Amino acid sequence: MKTFSISAALFIILALAACSSAGSATLGSMTESEVVIQSGSTVGQTFVAENAGLDGLLIFLDPEGELSGEVRLHLRSDSQAKTVISQSVISADQITQAGNYLFEFDPQSDSFRKYYYAFLEYEGTGLIWVGNAQAESYLDGALYVDHHPVDRQMGFQLTYHPGYRALGFLRELLYWFVILLAAIFLFVVPGFSILTLLLPDLNKLRWSSRIVLGIGISLSLYPILFLLTYLVNIKIGAILTWIPGLIGSGILLRKAATCLRYSSLREKIRLWFHSENLLPDLITF
Repeated sequence: MKTFSISAALFIILALAACSSAGSATLGSMTESEVVIQSGSTVGQTFVAENAGLDGLLIFLDPEGELSGEVRLHLRSDSQAKTVISQSVISADQITQAGNYLFEFDPQSDSFRKYYYAFLEYEGTGLIWVGNAQAESYLDGALYVDHHPVDRQMGFQLTYHPGYRALGFLRELLYWFVILLAAIFLFVVPGFSILTLLLPDLNKLRWSSRIVLGIGISLSLYPILFLLTYLVNIKIGAILTWIPGLIGSGILLRKAATCLRYSSLREKIRLWFHSENLLPDLITF
């Protein structure tokens, strides 16, 4: 139970860290700092999209006087770019009271972790106050007035297309799954295969202990290999990084084939399921 408690605590800490909002955009409200957009002026914001499928911005606006004309949002790749990626227009007479107004544009399927600059341009009568907040409220961008940075943040929130967002999430999962497989191949398999050769009674150890030992041996193996090849003046390059994993995989596959030949895999799974190592092994993975 002690192992379970420690693992649960680590999982909670990692989950809380992953959910931190330091890099997320939040809607602001009016503050004592005056940020206004009127005919001929612009107010913008740089930001980083957190997901794929960026398709709009919610911006806090507060009208003053009789409004007429159009409020146009331009989306660019950064504050220095001249090319407009997409844009959105709403009629100024729709802004009747202080609140959050949505500017929608074509979904950006590849927006995941991409940097953008969006700015509002107003052509019409009257003026519009733009919600803003302290500079520390958002860490991935800044407020711009007439295309010049200001030590504030716009009151905004990003919106995403559900389909592109889901596909982007799946792509991210696949990416990290490949990274995990590569890490296992490079930093677990070589040392684990050496353990199977040196310790005939390796099955007496828990899986968690075997993996930790395998990682330790693998990490020690690479500096030795690079040193030996350097001393004998053999320059294999990056291929040397993959050789231990390939050899280790061959050893483990041969070992697995031997085990399956002389014992039933189903029986081994049954014995493991009823053993005291089940819970620690599941927590480890």
